[in-house]
Amino acid sequence: MSTYVRSYAHAGLFSGVVLVSKGNAVVYKQAFGLADRALNVPNTVESKFHIASLSKPITAVAILRLVEQGKLSLER
Repeated sequence: MSTYVRSYAHAGLFSGVVLVSKGNAVVYKQAFGLADRALNVPNTVESKFHIASLSKPITAVAILRLVEQGKLSLER
């Protein structure tokens, strides 16, 4: 995971924090890139982000993947 995300971070295509969990257990957590480019402040796993509505399409994709896998239904 680290190698994959780091390649995007080094190319300037990703700056943020990745957290992967399974159930209640965190299996991977790492910060990449800068929190403030003007001041050269790096991201940490404690960095706060203003994501606004950015998470809505991510959530939609996750839900539809679960529907495809038969783990969730869009019907009542």
